[in-house]
Amino acid sequence: MVAYVPETIVDDKIEAYDKEGNVHYLSASEEPDRLVIIISENERIMALPRATGARLSCGSELTPIYEDEAHSYVLRADYFEAQNECTLIEIGYPISGGSGGSGSNEENCDRENNNEKDNFHKLIFKDMRNLKKAESWLAGNFEMRLIIVLGNKNLESFTTLNKYFVDNRKSYRGCAWFNCWLRWNVVNIELLTWDKDVFGSHMKYLLYEENPTHQKKDVEISLTTSFDDVTSVSGKVEIELNAGRYGNGDYELGEAIVEYCDNTDGDGYKYDSGEMYFYVNQN
Repeated sequence: MVAYVPETIVDDKIEAYDKEGNVHYLSASEEPDRLVIIISENERIMALPRATGARLSCGSELTPIYEDEAHSYVLRADYFEAQNECTLIEIGYPISGGSGGSGSNEENCDRENNNEKDNFHKLIFKDMRNLKKAESWLAGNFEMRLIIVLGNKNLESFTTLNKYFVDNRKSYRGCAWFNCWLRWNVVNIELLTWDKDVFGSHMKYLLYEENPTHQKKDVEISLTTSFDDVTSVSGKVEIELNAGRYGNGDYELGEAIVEYCDNTDGDGYKYDSGEMYFYVNQN
């Protein structure tokens, strides 16, 4: 059978066709017991206006994988990485990373003794229900977006970094016969060197399973971060998410506060976002 997934799914049903051309209606949430070929919009490609030439605000230019008269098409992962470089340039932070900051002699945190970059080590769904809600069977692989909200002492403001990674369902779930279990997905995504003198004591990590739509929404995220000179920066930053009716759009997997003095050796510190657990360490 062959099925097409529209941008908006109504009443939890999609149309599928067998080899004789007969129409069947499949549940969008319950995996069928037969082989189904799914045709859907590519969630890993982003369309940018052709007029900008896929050029970002800091001057970086992406190489399109395809162009037509109106748009340049780029990989979402490439876009976010280039945008991260622009963000670090705009706040005056070296792309290669900082020194790790002077920190406090009293705290003696792991990051004070290790100038390596932070590493998003691994993550796991808290239960099978959360996994199924995050990405239905017909959507295939998980397109995950990690958003890091970080402060900047010099600018007294907040900004975001985005990491985008794709993994298949087997990375999060194992099955044998009639039994399935959850798996830790080891991703080891390099982040940045946490310079406490620049970013302060706290960052906020947000996780989403991305489902790109034409409809967008802006969400305000708040954070307070403090510095060793007893000053602090409090504020909000807006992030753009995909929205949609009938539960379409980005699926929120929760958030967690990450503190400078959290353990980073070995597997690192375990965080609870609400729907997932994840570890952050240093290599």
